[in-house]
Amino acid sequence: MNTRIYKGQNKQWKAETNIDISNDRVINITTSKTMTGSLNTNVSVSERADGFLKHIRFVDYNKIYNFSIPARITEKVVSVQHNETLNILDDIINDVVKFYEELDSNKA
Repeated sequence: MNTRIYKGQNKQWKAETNIDISNDRVINITTSKTMTGSLNTNVSVSERADGFLKHIRFVDYNKIYNFSIPARITEKVVSVQHNETLNILDDIINDVVKFYEELDSNKA
């Protein structure tokens, strides 16, 4: 697990963590400012395919785990909110595994 906190192209603070959960799936946890000014921590899952990460909207796992409207979005605010989500990583992984078990059982 590796977390990176940096200023993105829009000069706003952003935090990203990627976690391999299987040979072909990666959990992506991202904390960033939205267009409405809120700070969201989003968890999504991508699949490795042909050397790329692929995420299919409305099919693959995607959920907002943390939402706030801070007065200012600083590096510290982004880091604290991102770490709050990382503190429940076991619950997130369990939720992701359950999601894909249900998805796979519906395909059969």
